[in-house]
Amino acid sequence: MYTASSSVSAPPRPQHRIVPAGGGPYLAPAPQAVRPRRWVAGTGTQPISGRIDLSGPQGAQLKIAIASVHRICPEFNPVQVLRRSGRSVLIVGTTGRTTAVAKCLLDHSPAWVERFQHEIASYRSFVRHRPPVRAPRLIAADPENCTLVIERMPGRAAALSRHPVEAPPRA
Repeated sequence: MYTASSSVSAPPRPQHRIVPAGGGPYLAPAPQAVRPRRWVAGTGTQPISGRIDLSGPQGAQLKIAIASVHRICPEFNPVQVLRRSGRSVLIVGTTGRTTAVAKCLLDHSPAWVERFQHEIASYRSFVRHRPPVRAPRLIAADPENCTLVIERMPGRAAALSRHPVEAPPRA
């Protein structure tokens, strides 16, 4: 694939389209029906500061995740927790001059381990057989400890859920 000659970025789009009441051939929604999505403190991202908060009950899990990343990719320098759920954590950092994302599985139940190993196998197959679209480059992977380090691609995520209700917006 080819690299862009200059960086391309777009402003973030709103989560919900705002349609004026009575603006279409349907009933206007109740005023409280459409509420903006609120993020609960401590569940997702941390402020961009260049430091990761390792204190508190979730700090221990984060230390273990960062240690497992350093075992397979010693040059990884963690910068920020991008996303965190009960099953996995995404950590943005650098490997040399490349921005990378580390994904670590926190829930080691057999079903999730199998899915994670399948994801690692997919990235490994992309190394051998390049897909027809741009995909993140595999930097390091450990299927036994369920740790994956890939390059971070510029831009925004097409969808934050696996099966979105609406199609992703056109670029």
